[in-house]
Amino acid sequence: ADAASSAVPAAPRVNATELREWLADMALAAARVVSVRLHGSVVEVAGSSAGKALLSDMLEQLPPRESAFIADELSHSAFHYAIHYYSSSVVTMLIQRCPEEPSTQRLMERIIAGDLAHLCIHKFGNTVASAILARGIPRLQGQIVGCLTRNAQRFSRHRVASQLVEQALQRVELPEQAALVAAVMGTRSTLGKLSCHCFGMHVVRGLLRLPWVCDEVRASLEAQENRLRRDRYASQLLGFEAPSAPASSRARFGAVQPEQDQEPEKEPGAPAPAPQPGP
Repeated sequence: ADAASSAVPAAPRVNATELREWLADMALAAARVVSVRLHGSVVEVAGSSAGKALLSDMLEQLPPRESAFIADELSHSAFHYAIHYYSSSVVTMLIQRCPEEPSTQRLMERIIAGDLAHLCIHKFGNTVASAILARGIPRLQGQIVGCLTRNAQRFSRHRVASQLVEQALQRVELPEQAALVAAVMGTRSTLGKLSCHCFGMHVVRGLLRLPWVCDEVRASLEAQENRLRRDRYASQLLGFEAPSAPASSRARFGAVQPEQDQEPEKEPGAPAPAPQPGP
């Protein structure tokens, strides 16, 4: 009997679940106290490493509505804080965690109203643009896609903007996406040159992931295979497995435009053209 009773584990003296709940309540209460002291000082705090960490902790602890004052105070110079070394991460976190809050939407509106092209190519602003593209309202997302479309070839070769182009290519629910796809594809030689670029190849890979254009992109690459095989970047795309495209959607964007001096391909089984009479 003694051996059997010793095998039964003793009841825990501490309830871990209750302690975790108590700790979370204490953290929330502390965050609310700190938020009172932060009101009116967010701009001053956001420009330092310690301030960025503090505001990030506040966003993790406070409900979205109670952290709205952070977005309100950053909105006064929204574009500046979107490209700042420290505060850009706070702006990104605001967009990711509470995009539906009116204060966050005002912040995004004022960011987009700035130099959007500069935001897309900026080392820190790029992450803010990416967050808006992922979590913003469709109208703001469409403005970013439109900016990328107007600079498609340049941005597709840019170190950070190319990541935005690749992300935007997958936003099939946006009406602006079709124009971006057409601008990136360009002509056959344009697509080949983009495939040979260290950043552009990732954009072309994004095109290959779209079922309705992957056939045209693959045909363009295969037509230039002899040249592309010798390139360290383009050669990786020749073996990329693209998804199969439904027949009804393959013509959504049309084929890649041939070069002006390229002869049209002859259909299989078509009769050879009659020889022209000599002079």
